[in-house]
Amino acid sequence: WGICARHDELVVKHFQGEADRHTYVLVDVSASMALGEPPKLDAARRAAAAVAYVALANMEKVALSAFSNRIVADRPPLREKTRMGKVLRFLDGLAPGSDSTDLTRVAEAFVRRGQRPGLAVVISDWYDPGGVRRAMDVLRWSGYPPRVVHVYDPADAEPGAIGETVLADVETGAAWETTIKERHLAAYREVYRKFRRSIRSYSDAYGL
Repeated sequence: WGICARHDELVVKHFQGEADRHTYVLVDVSASMALGEPPKLDAARRAAAAVAYVALANMEKVALSAFSNRIVADRPPLREKTRMGKVLRFLDGLAPGSDSTDLTRVAEAFVRRGQRPGLAVVISDWYDPGGVRRAMDVLRWSGYPPRVVHVYDPADAEPGAIGETVLADVETGAAWETTIKERHLAAYREVYRKFRRSIRSYSDAYGL
């Protein structure tokens, strides 16, 4: 009003504020995340904490979710690095469940929440019979561009068992008695390499 009085004309100030940026961190807590030395979930929690810290340092709002075949726990959005303790307490409270992984079901439930769009960082070993692509497509198409973090244990890629053994699916409980020979391990290694390459090639194709 003082400028208007001095100049005898209307002066209007325009302010443009930045929209809140949101980062969503989704951590796999399915049964397979209990495997490994240390367990894969430990690595996933450290990765989630690092992502959350960087986002909070950039003044973004950070929300966290844990999932298996559904979303099983949530930490509502936080802002400012001073809230990092709440992030760490949420992550520390996560434990592997007994369920299998269903990424597509999780992604579809996540995007239906009516929350503000933002970056979705998905941290998982990606052991989902339905595959990765459909779930990531759901996020991409719904305004949640995903970032893919693949957690695995060296024994996943290089199992050492030879001879008579029992193979057990930790997420379904199915088991098979079999005899493993070196040619079987060689075939497994190739299948696992293709699995990892498929995740990387899809991620590279869409900048994930």
